[in-house]
Amino acid sequence: MKKYIIFGLMMVVMVTTTTPVIAAQPVQLNAEARVALIKELTLKLNELIISLNALLAGQDMRIKIEVSNSRVNAELYYTMNPAQGYKGSCIDIKNRINKSLIASNATGILKTLDMSCFDSKGSYALSIKSSKSYSCADSTGFSGTTTKAVTGTACR
Repeated sequence: MKKYIIFGLMMVVMVTTTTPVIAAQPVQLNAEARVALIKELTLKLNELIISLNALLAGQDMRIKIEVSNSRVNAELYYTMNPAQGYKGSCIDIKNRINKSLIASNATGILKTLDMSCFDSKGSYALSIKSSKSYSCADSTGFSGTTTKAVTGTACR
């Protein structure tokens, strides 16, 4: 995502600062015009950064919602499969989240997620990478953020 934003920023700079191909002579800017151009470019870059931050905040919120919803999904799985407990709930959770992503990606909200999920008969844990950390939920009732992906059936 960041490489596309950086590429976009580079394109804005190139488009707004290059001389058109059909121009015979490059445009000479005096000091005042250069300052005005730099101010305009700074405003455009700030607008792009604000848009990127809003996009990331929206994506992070959606990830938190998906992780929170996974707790309900896992408990329903546990109730419907008493002999298995949580064993197999990760497949069910990932399928639900992926279906949700397909609908969201139609509007360009989310990218492919970095998801980790582990389950056993008595417990499960799911983590999804957000822009700054991992959102995590597990069968102990924990729902919050961690610094790394789950590697077992508990967030912590």
